[in-house]
Amino acid sequence: MIKSLISNLFNAWRSSIRNQLTLAFATVTSLIMLIFNYNIIQHERDFLMKESINHTFELARAVAVSSSSWLLADDVVGLQEIVLAISNPELRYAMVLSPEGRVMASHDSSLIGHYLADPVSRKILISTPTNLTLVDTKNSLDIVTPITANQQHIGWVRIGLGRDKLNNNLRKVAIHGFLMAFLAITITIAIALWLSGKLTSKLNHVIMVANQVHAGQTNQRVQIKDMSEIGILGKDINRMLDALQYANQRNELLLHSISDGFYGIDNQGIVTFINPAGARMLGYEVEEIIGKDSHKLIHHTHNDGSHYPSEDCKIYASFKHGIRSHVSNEVFWCKDGSSFPVEYYSDPVIENGNIIGAVVSFSNITQQKENEELIVTNTAKLTP
Repeated sequence: MIKSLISNLFNAWRSSIRNQLTLAFATVTSLIMLIFNYNIIQHERDFLMKESINHTFELARAVAVSSSSWLLADDVVGLQEIVLAISNPELRYAMVLSPEGRVMASHDSSLIGHYLADPVSRKILISTPTNLTLVDTKNSLDIVTPITANQQHIGWVRIGLGRDKLNNNLRKVAIHGFLMAFLAITITIAIALWLSGKLTSKLNHVIMVANQVHAGQTNQRVQIKDMSEIGILGKDINRMLDALQYANQRNELLLHSISDGFYGIDNQGIVTFINPAGARMLGYEVEEIIGKDSHKLIHHTHNDGSHYPSEDCKIYASFKHGIRSHVSNEVFWCKDGSSFPVEYYSDPVIENGNIIGAVVSFSNITQQKENEELIVTNTAKLTP
């Protein structure tokens, strides 16, 4: 079912230039906006991370400056007051350490007097007195900065912060970015639909004219409003239609001027056209013959009055078997029930290797038959 749905969507997209243009615009815009938003979010993340580290080190240095005299005096109470005075909603812990890693003051008073021995804390003990970033992850930051007095290293300030606020800010930036991307994609699709609609409306007009011409309305023309590629195409189509109409008019004049009859049939024996001279010979109006079975209408009976089966008809043999026939010993039947001797040629019509019908040219040979009979009679009289 899913495969069928995807196939239908793909066919719907492929069958329409408007859909293809819209999808192309939307795809390109989506890719650009996603890449742009990703770069913006990454840049904002890097910036906020660096600012977070810088601000934390500034806070640690301020605490280090305030703590130096208390640390020299080994005044734990004073150090504790400084540590507890730190106000930061993201603060997880803050402490003052001796150079050996002994906790001199801490938000968690239970740690005072203990030595830190965890793997992260050991980095402090083996490091030179400088600013250190112990942990820098998406969710937490842990830094230390040295405390100095008279250019002597006398301890450390260690501060750990969470990054929930930073992550919330990044989340807001991402949501805002994706909303802007969605808005941009929506606007792009609307513009693409409008532009492709204007483009395809011109193509649809060309298609409509082509369908009307195919239906027989050869006087239809493409309305040219500009000289874009479609306008040039429409101009060329109009030029071809003018030439076709001129050729049809010449052919029609030629058919009207010929005294012999011509008619065409499809591969079912149905009359598709007949010239006026042929219709007059048969006693019909042109409209009365078009769409009728030619054999049943004018060729159904032999000249002796016997039934003429369609499977024996030489004309039918043209579109059934591709045989060209020349006959001069049969009759055609008129609307009033009379008949006349006829000479006709029947030629198959072949298109793309397939027989699609036949064209029949015929003439009334009544006078010829009478002349032949007269010659026979006179010859008999002259014979001793």
